[in-house]
Amino acid sequence: MKHKIFIVVGLLVLSSCMKLKKKEAEESQPVAPPAIPIQTQVKNEIRVVNENKEFSYYYENDMSVSFLAPNNWPAQIFVQKNELGRMSDLNVVFDPSGKWSDEIVGENKVTYSFFAKMGSENVLLEQVEVLPVLDLVIDEDVNLSQKFQLNNKTKMILFKNLTISFQKKLLIENYSGKIVIENLNSRSGFLQTFPISLRAADGQSGRNGGVIDLHIKNGSGDLSVIMKGENGGNGLSAKEPDAHLKGAAGARGTPAVFYPIPNNNSIGTKYKCITPPGKGGNGIVGNRGYPGHDGLPGGNSGSATIQINTESVIVTMISQEGIGGNGSSGGQGGEGGDPGMGGDGDVLDLDLYLRSKKICSILPGSDKCNTTLISIEEKCAPAGNGAFGGTGNQGNSGHPGAPGLKQKSCIYLNDQKLKCVND
Repeated sequence: MKHKIFIVVGLLVLSSCMKLKKKEAEESQPVAPPAIPIQTQVKNEIRVVNENKEFSYYYENDMSVSFLAPNNWPAQIFVQKNELGRMSDLNVVFDPSGKWSDEIVGENKVTYSFFAKMGSENVLLEQVEVLPVLDLVIDEDVNLSQKFQLNNKTKMILFKNLTISFQKKLLIENYSGKIVIENLNSRSGFLQTFPISLRAADGQSGRNGGVIDLHIKNGSGDLSVIMKGENGGNGLSAKEPDAHLKGAAGARGTPAVFYPIPNNNSIGTKYKCITPPGKGGNGIVGNRGYPGHDGLPGGNSGSATIQINTESVIVTMISQEGIGGNGSSGGQGGEGGDPGMGGDGDVLDLDLYLRSKKICSILPGSDKCNTTLISIEEKCAPAGNGAFGGTGNQGNSGHPGAPGLKQKSCIYLNDQKLKCVND
């Protein structure tokens, strides 16, 4: 009887142990990850679908950036990274939602070039330039556009912290894109496109301010956002005077009048001057100089949409067009004409006299009258030359360039519109 009791007790203990081990095994199983939000469901099978219509990127955190590929891209992409000339090549696969992430290392801008393999060639699909997450203290004016060589390949700028000292400026020039400031501390600071007095180079139009989407999440102080077009360049210098602007030469003085002296005892004819020659005419005044070039137009202000999520930051919005450039001064007038030569009362005048009387015979290969048997018995004193002509008048100045346009910008506080300018 005792043996039967021991057997029953043993079986009960064994059964309890098995149940305990089964329970422990169940508790040791890994917890299933949370389900991905359902975007499409077919026959109870959950699958994520890439619904991105265009390429974009965003910052996951301080150390990571995520790229979203359009749904017409292949899943596998060849990516080339370039940081200050240091190149690296990556074969990446976007997840089913079209996302791929990469770490942000360093403080330099990184260029990402996305290629797809098409046949035997790599075809460039997209290229973007990603800035590091910024933590800046502005104690003196900083041109962010020049610092990072901003262009249309940079779609977003993220400031973890931005501190702007009293009346200092953060310049972004013609940058267009999204600017996110997680924490702002500004003492009458400025976020500004172009300096007020900046002018484009001569002969160049002023650049437009960009189109920015500014989001200030938290912070304190006051900030002025100035959307300002660059001032237009002055007109190029007028053309220097050339031979086309030179005045005509003065007229030659009237030639002397000669009279033949009868000479029956010798061969040939002698002449004497009976009317002295006239003085040469003055040169003609040069022509008016070439006109100056018109000034170039100023740039448009650009526009900003400003979203503020804290009442501790006060933002003032200013929109200003770029002014047109000045027209350049007209060019210097043309050189005056050369003086006219006075009559010489000698052989040159005699040549002209003979021609006028149609008693001139021209030798072959010459443009002078044949005076082999002609001589001058009495000459007249030569007349003086005329004066040089005066310099022409200065050319007309160019017209001033047209100003740019003031464009609409708006400020929102927690999605409620506060104010718009140029609405």
